[in-house]
Amino acid sequence: MVRTRRTNKTKRYTEYAVGADDDDQDGAAQPADAGADDLSDFAAEHAENEVSAPEDDETEADDDDAAEFSEPASNAPRTPRRRNNPRKSQITASAKHGVDYHELPGYPLDPRISTRAYTGPLKRGVRSGILRDVMYGPEYSKAKLIWDLNERWTKYAVLPSRHPPQHPEGVLASPWVPPGFELDQEKLAAKWYDEYMVLSTEKSRSHPVLAKHGARLIPQGQGDLAVLLGPVKSQKECRFTTSAGMALSAAGLPVDEPDTPGDAPNGWMFDVGGIVVALGWAPILTGDKQILSLAVVPHSDQANPVGDQPDTTAEDEKRHGSIQFWEFAWDRDEERRPRPSPSPPKFLSAKCFDWGRPKRMQWCPVSFGMAGLYGMLAVLCGDGRVRVLDAKPVDDSETTVYEWIDAPVATLGFTDNYNVEATCFTWMGLNRLALGHTDGSITLWSIFPTQMLQRHAVHASHVLDISSGYPSMPHMVASVPVGGFTTLVDLTSPTGESTYVNAPGIQFQPGVLDWNDHLQGWLVLAPAGGPGLNTLVFLSVRYFPLAKSMLTSMSMPLCVSVHGNHPYALVGCADGSVWSFNALSKLFRQRDEDSFKIKIFEHEFRPTDAIQPLDEMEMAEDGGSKLRGASRLLQGFFPEVNDDPRSERLRELNKKKQDAMKKPAKGKNKSAQKAATGADEDISAHMASRMVIHEPLTRVSATAWNPNVEFGTWAAVALGSGLVRVMDVGVE
Repeated sequence: MVRTRRTNKTKRYTEYAVGADDDDQDGAAQPADAGADDLSDFAAEHAENEVSAPEDDETEADDDDAAEFSEPASNAPRTPRRRNNPRKSQITASAKHGVDYHELPGYPLDPRISTRAYTGPLKRGVRSGILRDVMYGPEYSKAKLIWDLNERWTKYAVLPSRHPPQHPEGVLASPWVPPGFELDQEKLAAKWYDEYMVLSTEKSRSHPVLAKHGARLIPQGQGDLAVLLGPVKSQKECRFTTSAGMALSAAGLPVDEPDTPGDAPNGWMFDVGGIVVALGWAPILTGDKQILSLAVVPHSDQANPVGDQPDTTAEDEKRHGSIQFWEFAWDRDEERRPRPSPSPPKFLSAKCFDWGRPKRMQWCPVSFGMAGLYGMLAVLCGDGRVRVLDAKPVDDSETTVYEWIDAPVATLGFTDNYNVEATCFTWMGLNRLALGHTDGSITLWSIFPTQMLQRHAVHASHVLDISSGYPSMPHMVASVPVGGFTTLVDLTSPTGESTYVNAPGIQFQPGVLDWNDHLQGWLVLAPAGGPGLNTLVFLSVRYFPLAKSMLTSMSMPLCVSVHGNHPYALVGCADGSVWSFNALSKLFRQRDEDSFKIKIFEHEFRPTDAIQPLDEMEMAEDGGSKLRGASRLLQGFFPEVNDDPRSERLRELNKKKQDAMKKPAKGKNKSAQKAATGADEDISAHMASRMVIHEPLTRVSATAWNPNVEFGTWAAVALGSGLVRVMDVGVE
């Protein structure tokens, strides 16, 4: 027989005064037939259940069990025994005076504790196995998968291995999608493009342009560039002309004789004559060529006018934009692994248009090889709208092919909203693009048929960056505003599924938000109220508000690429340095373990007008062409401990406090104080280096890993001087 609790035999209720306009403080009216004892009994029982529910349940269960063995013969009702409650008098008093159950609590005076602190199940100090089980569990298969990935690359602390995907330590496509996912998507892409060509009433159109006219539509450098390459003690000067390049060895020297030991090609370097604002690899799964696209703007667009000198770039000229396509040949080594060929890179073609300068550019992650295309390319133009282009292969030609785009595949953006323009975008799959706008809203668009599917007010300021979780979670979209909170929105249920990092920030640097499918999260610049905090953090898609520190740079990070076939991040900084580290090892490291980072190379640029006037610039011997500046590339750095310098400073301060508590021996007091002062000065200088202002064209403007799994260790880095370096950074 099921027995109910004695406390449920007598039901009580409270009547609310709904719709009353008076200003009395009685939020709940007492029933006419209820006395003070009834109300106090109800309040006391309610308080007991809230404070000690498990203990009360056990006590009631024991009482019920005892009653079954000692139940009296008489069925007369018994008065339940009341328990002493120390808060009874207080609760009874509050009940008599009335309590407003609908009143909202006041905003706390110290918001750091109540509103800006993460109090979820994943604690900040959790590490290793517990972190794995909480962040990727509780399913055993998912927790085991992420741990196997950690074991796969744990031997390679800073750079990925050159092993193929079949090797237990090689690069690997996303394991969070079903097998054959890429091939199925490629088949769907070919079918979708065929339907577009048949059913679309407004197809893409273009026509060729003569070389002499097309060359005027792309940025041209004002002279050659002198570059110092090779080891530090034996650097060699090389001259780079716009739209020309050469192959480089692992030591950074030009490859003159590829058969010579130690001079095997390891990458390329070329000059585009402008600032690369975005670059990306075409998703080509087969073939003997790799295609790199670059969105380039002239240096004059970002040049600071000197004194009263007006801007030399006319507004009509800024209407012209272009996308460059470069081709790289490759061959195989003795172990049948792809490697860069000694042939120089080729400026294959350029797509020109009059929609304004390109601001953002991104390839569709789905391969269109079966449709006979390099892929679908989305470009954010100067007029605030996104154009989708179909990049078709170019016939073999000795010269560059110039093409003028008359009509794109699709144009996405608002035309009926005053002063609302697109500021960023991200691919969510084959036929979907998510856009961020100047009014803080995020929209979801279909390419064919071209229409807006959703629009949501997410931020209160410009959306600076946006990134989706493709391929495993394309519906998850993370966005960073100029001012506000970094937010995650689930576009399958955007009105109910959203979260954000509980720390407001002000950011002006785009390109520092990227998704990694192996880690199931984003790498983003940590929110900060000033330019002094240069920390990259990891935001898990499941525990988005809890940020895990990944890298603290001594210079401002300007671009990050972690969307590859491995968990390694590529970070470019304002001082011209390019860093790499294993984000998976950093995430799961133990407290007593060290994670590492490495500086792949460092770039430094000096313009000629900083040394002497323009009319006295040095003329090169061959052809008498002038120089626009000189660059130096340094490489061969050792790995460093990937730790926050502030933690080192705290350790030093704590050590000094502990030493101060101990009485030093005679004769050693002055030497100890001098050593502590010297260490403190070194740390202060180390921290101050983050605020150093470098030459603007020294910076790293864009980075990108190759998304094709067979070439997963190839990295492309664009520098502010106009140089672009492509290299295979894989290690044995």
